[in-house]
Amino acid sequence: MQTKHEKIAKVAGVKKAEMALQSDVERATGYVLGGVSPLGQKKRLKTFIEYSAQNYPTIFT
Repeated sequence: MQTKHEKIAKVAGVKKAEMALQSDVERATGYVLGGVSPLGQKKRLKTFIEYSAQNYPTIFT
């Protein structure tokens, strides 16, 4: 059974996926960790949204 990071790496077409360090998140997005929206970033970032999100008519970020 694959871990969620292994699944994301496979979908992203990369060898390894891992959680970003707090300092890297803040540097890349300009936001404090915990307040980072996955959508609408100033810098274009690859974003993956869980399949089950399609069950909701609206997703708030």
